Formats: sequence, structure tokens, C-alpha cells
Amino acid sequence: MLTDGIGVIIAVFTLICLLYASRATSGRATFIWATLGAAASNFSVMVRPSNMVLVVAWLCGRISLLFLRQRRALVWLGCAAAWATTAACIWAAQGLRNPQLGSLLESHLNWGIAFLKHAAIVNSDRAEPLFFPNPWCIDPLSGWAWYLQHPYSGAATLAGHIVGAFNFE
Repeated sequence: MLTDGIGVIIAVFTLICLLYASRATSGRATFIWATLGAAASNFSVMVRPSNMVLVVAWLCGRISLLFLRQRRALVWLGCAAAWATTAACIWAAQGLRNPQLGSLLESHLNWGIAFLKHAAIVNSDRAEPLFFPNPWCIDPLSGWAWYLQHPYSGAATLAGHIVGAFNFE
């Protein structure tokens, strides 16, 4: 719950950037709004990893707008560079931290394979965990290698995570 409020604010700001980028009349204004929106969408993943959906939505929206409105290759290149640069700068901290986590990161990845979603049932005095098992999970779990060993189950798992992100529970 704590990250939902800031996540909504970032999502609205990203949508505003996409809107202003679509209305921009110059390449410079398009680039500025594209950079702000790319930074916001990339930062949203640091706030909550399930916000990766916002990054995908941003990229789809920008590519669609660039295809429909901008024909200049320089604007395309600038927007792609803005996204890659903001992603590298924002995600670098997590990328540097992940190797230090070692087996902890691997266990989180395996939890993401074993369960499509985690929620909580709140009673009057406490909250109890609620797990949604992944029907496509094939043991043994082996982190990233699992997706390569079981590509169809991996694709179904990723689709399940995306659908689960929009589910009420």
C-alpha cells in the first residue's frame, strides 16, 4: 500500500509527459518531454518492481507517437537515447546492489516463479499472507535458468504476472 500512492502519481506524470510529447511542435520539446517521461517510467520500477508495466506502456506509447507524428531519425534516436540513458542511470543503483544480495536475489526470483502473486488478508488484529501458486511452475527452481529451461512455462508465468498486476486481489 505504501508504494501505491507514489506509483499512481508517477503514472499520471508519465501520461502527462506522453501527452505533451505528442503535442510538441519542435524536436527539442519532444525530446524534453520524452526524457522526463522516460525518467518517470524508469523510476517507477525502483518504487515498485511491478511498475514494469508502466515502462512497457511508455515505450509502446512513445514508439506509436514517434511513428505517427515524427518522421525525423534524429528525434527517434534522441528519444531512444533518452530512455536508455535514464534507465541506465536510475537502474544502476539496483544493478550494483543485486550482486551483493547473492542468494537473497535468487530466492526472490524463485518466489516469482513459484507464485504468481502475493497478497494479504487483513483481519482486525493482523494480516495473514495469501499466495497465488503458479500453475506453470516446474521444479526444480533455478532462477533465471528456469526461464530458458522451460520457455513456454516461463512465457505463461510472465503473462500471469502481468495479468495478476491488474487483478483486484
